[in-house]
Amino acid sequence: MLFPGRRKRKIAGRVYLSKARTRQGVDFHLRQRYGGQADPCRAQDGVPFNNQLLRLGSETFPAASGVAALPVRGPCLHFGWWIESPLRSLRRQAPNFPQPQLLSVNPMKSSVVTMMAACILMGAAAFAAESASQKAAQKNPEKTFPTPSDPVVPPTLTLNVWPGLPPGDKPNMPPEEWRRSSNTVTGTVAIPTLAVYRPAKDKDTGAAVLVCPGGGFFQLSMGHEGADVAVWLSSIGVTGVVLKYRIPDREGMARHLASLQDTQRAMSIIRSKAAEWNIDPKRIGVLGFSAGGQLAADVETNFDKRTYDPVDEMDKADTRPDFAVLIYPGGIAQRDSATPAVTPDVHVSKDTPQTFLSISNDDRGGSENAVYMYLALKKAGVLAELHVYGEGGHGYGIRPGKAPHASWPARVADWMTERGLFKPAAEVPSAK
Repeated sequence: MLFPGRRKRKIAGRVYLSKARTRQGVDFHLRQRYGGQADPCRAQDGVPFNNQLLRLGSETFPAASGVAALPVRGPCLHFGWWIESPLRSLRRQAPNFPQPQLLSVNPMKSSVVTMMAACILMGAAAFAAESASQKAAQKNPEKTFPTPSDPVVPPTLTLNVWPGLPPGDKPNMPPEEWRRSSNTVTGTVAIPTLAVYRPAKDKDTGAAVLVCPGGGFFQLSMGHEGADVAVWLSSIGVTGVVLKYRIPDREGMARHLASLQDTQRAMSIIRSKAAEWNIDPKRIGVLGFSAGGQLAADVETNFDKRTYDPVDEMDKADTRPDFAVLIYPGGIAQRDSATPAVTPDVHVSKDTPQTFLSISNDDRGGSENAVYMYLALKKAGVLAELHVYGEGGHGYGIRPGKAPHASWPARVADWMTERGLFKPAAEVPSAK
C-alpha cells in the first residue's frame, strides 16, 4: 500500500488529515477550519491562496501543512507533504480542535519503488511546468509577471519610513515575525520600511507606484501582494515601492491611524526622491490589496490633511497620489447605510485622483467595497474604471493563470497606457 499506517490520534490543531472515497477508491486530503466553519477560500491549482491554502487538482491543502506548491494545473499527484513528514507540522497548529481522524504516514514502511516513483513524478511535473512557463514568456514577454516559484528578487534599495520612533509608538515594541515560506509578516511591525524596485534604464517610464500589501491589519502579505507586484511593475518600466506598514492597530490611537501615517509618509518620501530616482513627481500612484486597498483609498481621499506632524524636509512633499489602483479593497463600504455609501473616513471629492478598481463577484470581503467606491467617484466626477469578475474570491494577489480575474495586471497596464502614465525616461522632467 502507498499509505500503510493508519490509526486514530488526538492532536491540538485546526488542520487535520482525513480519509475520503473517490473514483480511485481512496483519496487523502487536508482541510482547514476556522472556528468550526469550513473556510470558503478557493485557490488556483498548485498556488498558495492567501498564504493559507494550496489547491492541487480538486483538493485544497493548507500551506501550513508543509505542502510545496508545484506550478502545475489540473489533477495531479503530489507527494511533498507525505515524504516530508507532515504530522510534525500538523501538531504545531492552534489548539482547541475536536478529536480528528488522522492517517499516520511512515515513509520507512513504503517501498523504495513507490518513493522513486513519487520523486520522478514530482520532477517531471516541475520540468513540464517550467518549460511551459518559459515558452509563454518567450511568446508574450510584455504580459508575463513573476510566479510564486520564481526566486526572490532583491530590491534596489530599502529605507526606513521614519528617521526615528514612528509617531504614537513606544520604544521596545514586540518583534515582528517573518514566515519565509509564505513571505508573510506577522506580530508587531514597529519599523515600517520601503523596498524600492527600480526598472532597467532602457525601460524606465518615469512612473512610480507605492504598493500596499493586504493582511487584515494583523499580517502583511509581502510576496504575492508586495514584492511580486513591485517586480512586475519594474518589468513594465515603473518604479515599484513596497510599503511594510505598522500592524496591528496601536492602543490609544484611532483605528488604522498608524498604518495611514506610514502610507502618507511613504508618498511624501517617494515624491521627495523624484529627482534622485528619476521619477516624474506628477506620475506617482498607489496600489493596494484588501486592507492595503483600504489604505490606498484613505490616502487618495485624505491628502488635504497630514495625519502626523511633519518630522523633516521630506514632509514638505505632497501626499496626494496622482492615480490609484484598488484590487479587492476592503473597509470602504458603509455597512449600515440604507443606500450605497462609503465610510466617513473616505472623503471622495472632485480632487480625488483617477482610480482603477478590480473585484470579484464572490469576494468574501464584499464586492460592495469596490462598487460603492466607484459610485462615489462617479458622483464626484472623478475618472474611474471598474472591473467586476464573476469568480476569483479574495486574496489572490498577482498570480499566473487562465482565469479572467488573474488578468488584472494586464488591465492595469492597459489603463495606465490609456491615461498617459507611461512615458520614456527622456521625457521625465526630473531626469538628469
